[in-house]
Amino acid sequence: MIVLTIRYALAFLLATVIAAMLGCAKTPRPHNAAADYRLGLAAAKLHHFKQAMAFWVMAADAGDRRAARRVGQLYAAGTGTTRNIGQALLWFRRSAKQGDARAMARIGEIYANGLGGKSDDDQALIWFAKSAAAGNDAAMREIGELARSGRIDPAERARTLAWFHKEANLGNYFAMRGIAILYGNGWLYARDHEKFRRWMVRAGDAGDQTAMLMLAISYEQGLGEKKNISEAMHWLRMAAKAGNLQAMDNLSALYMVQGNPKAAIALDRRAADRGDGDAMETIGEAYQTGQGLGQSYRKALIWFRRAAAHGQSDAMAQIGLSYEFAQGVPQDKQKAVYWLKKAAAAGSGLARSALQRMAEKAKSE
Repeated sequence: MIVLTIRYALAFLLATVIAAMLGCAKTPRPHNAAADYRLGLAAAKLHHFKQAMAFWVMAADAGDRRAARRVGQLYAAGTGTTRNIGQALLWFRRSAKQGDARAMARIGEIYANGLGGKSDDDQALIWFAKSAAAGNDAAMREIGELARSGRIDPAERARTLAWFHKEANLGNYFAMRGIAILYGNGWLYARDHEKFRRWMVRAGDAGDQTAMLMLAISYEQGLGEKKNISEAMHWLRMAAKAGNLQAMDNLSALYMVQGNPKAAIALDRRAADRGDGDAMETIGEAYQTGQGLGQSYRKALIWFRRAAAHGQSDAMAQIGLSYEFAQGVPQDKQKAVYWLKKAAAAGSGLARSALQRMAEKAKSE
């Protein structure tokens, strides 16, 4: 009932906005691109796709490249309008011209799949390369698919490689990373781990956090050569220093393996301060076990609650177990079951095992 009420309220609000706009059609209002874009999202969420398109067209006319891409998507899918690949291409190109990497990839998909008629692998490759160099990692996978299926001719391969190198020489670290990935996977080049590392290092030195993470994984797993944990930790520190949460999590785990829990917890606190639920849960576990911190069930529960508020299912399970075993709170079986069921619904295997154990115990009593 509450969900339906909210839905009807949103629909009423949207209808009110549209009516107000129609009522003052003779007196054009200045458009706020960000506001129109958000209204389009709200309309689409309610499946009012015609209204969504109207808002996104206004936002695009006011300069919002995301809105232009959204309009293209509606035309490409035939949602809220008649399917029209020609119009979709026009809107995607408009968004791509403003630098939208996802729009570039959508153009590549249209050419690769022949949605506008005959497929054009050369054009598909060009647009996927542009998208990749604009920061869209998914576009690199599309290039890989074209390469694996033998759809890239030698001339287009050479032009694409030259374009990547030109972008890289201009300082584009997405292009540097793209070249590294091409070497690492053997898509347009012969596979060469040394050159993969060389180009990935260039991208990392240029500030690409994803490249730093990929280098760390490469060194940690020994891809192409022996493992080098020291180098892996160097690149994780670089990425963590730049504020990368995944790097902080990975580096914290390595510190724990090396028997340095204090360094691990210090990183987890940094990550937690930036809203990382995994880090919050890890700090809770540290307080619970006393590893790296003074053991305190009460403080553990505080951190588990913070993590649970960020959707961490195992943290929810830990709250339930705290109530079951009176760790930091008075024992309360009802609250224990509540939290365990909530955790299980969110995907926690720990919670499912605890609920099964409690059910079996209840049967035997």
